[in-house]
Amino acid sequence: MHAYLIRYSRDGQPMSTVLRQENLSRAQAQAFVRALHGPVGHDSRADIHVSEVLRTS
Repeated sequence: MHAYLIRYSRDGQPMSTVLRQENLSRAQAQAFVRALHGPVGHDSRADIHVSEVLRTS
């Protein structure tokens, strides 16, 4: 199992969340953030950054 840190900004405020799943693409991270908050910024793709932070067996 992997954990991914998703960093994004909403209303000019930096935000982040961690999502645990086997794989996570940038498109999946965008869909996850949109499901939480709706669109993020004017260009949501530019505002979302994904980093793998934990790998467990």
